[in-house]
Amino acid sequence: MLNKLRPHVSGKLERLGLILAKHGVKPLHVSLAGFLLALLSIAPLILLERAVGTSLFITMIILSGAADALDGSIARASGTVTRKGSLLDSVLDRLTDTLILLYIYLGGVTGNAALVILLVATSLIISYIRSKAESLGVEMSGVGLMERGERIIIVLIAVATHLFSPIYTEYILTLLLILNLVTIIQRLHHAWKSLS
Repeated sequence: MLNKLRPHVSGKLERLGLILAKHGVKPLHVSLAGFLLALLSIAPLILLERAVGTSLFITMIILSGAADALDGSIARASGTVTRKGSLLDSVLDRLTDTLILLYIYLGGVTGNAALVILLVATSLIISYIRSKAESLGVEMSGVGLMERGERIIIVLIAVATHLFSPIYTEYILTLLLILNLVTIIQRLHHAWKSLS
């Protein structure tokens, strides 16, 4: 769904990437900074008062996502797009996705370990289907309801909702699980049709 907004945002990202590249910012540094923000986001969630800790957690994850969006733009602007960079970016994305879901459990946003495990598993399967299908020559961009951006937004909405009504957090995360399962079916169907 967010893929439809990409044409409106990509131009701005490319211009910002060009500015940062001219100032010597390296895509690898931005990728690692984004991952580091996600890695450290557990600290405010556990150590600070609930409202402040939750707000900082959400902010750090948003900034991590912004870094993830920028690193590719900087690489293109500086002419440093490499297969190694693409591999590292993909691995860091999967690690970040897993950390976010693990942290909402460790931080007490949800006590439902089974739900978190299923969310991690389905999120990784969604990403794997795209990766495998694209390695077989199938275009997968925009296929399915829950791409990475949508999944993170819904998780952050669930985290924010926990401040006001924890019961709704469980409903939102359960809805995300259902949408993840729908996305798995959509992606498998699209890939299967394209390969036949």
